[in-house]
Amino acid sequence: MIKSSILIIFAILMSGCMSTFHTKPYLTYENKNYPLSDTSVFTTDGFVGNSNGQILSVNGVETSCWEVGCPIWVRVKPGTNKFTVRLSVYDNGIASYKVGVTEVVINEMKAKHVYKAKFDIVDREFKTSIEDLGENSEYGIYLGLEGINKKFYPVEF
Repeated sequence: MIKSSILIIFAILMSGCMSTFHTKPYLTYENKNYPLSDTSVFTTDGFVGNSNGQILSVNGVETSCWEVGCPIWVRVKPGTNKFTVRLSVYDNGIASYKVGVTEVVINEMKAKHVYKAKFDIVDREFKTSIEDLGENSEYGIYLGLEGINKKFYPVEF
């Protein structure tokens, strides 16, 4: 009975992770009818190899993992925006787990541009740099498992 209950709870939690939430950047503004062509996208790339980048807040407003699934990309209005990001790295199992949280300010973000956070570990410290991928970027993310359900989700403006 206990094993069945644990399995059911695990399945429910995993179904949330496998939902369509991450297929589009999380909206960080109130007006859901705001034109996408007048927005910018910020991304951490999510899981890449043995690291995971997550966006914890945008302009001081938390992006609750419980509510929105720890977004890996967000849509913002152009201008200056501040992001709190977390990078988690798993080098060789749980004993090598490293995590760092930092704030990133991007000035003068432009409409239809994608801005990508790049993470490095230098002298045991996390360093973050931002790359502007340009207007109407071909950027997108892959979700799913290789050979099973892996799919590319492009950014849209």
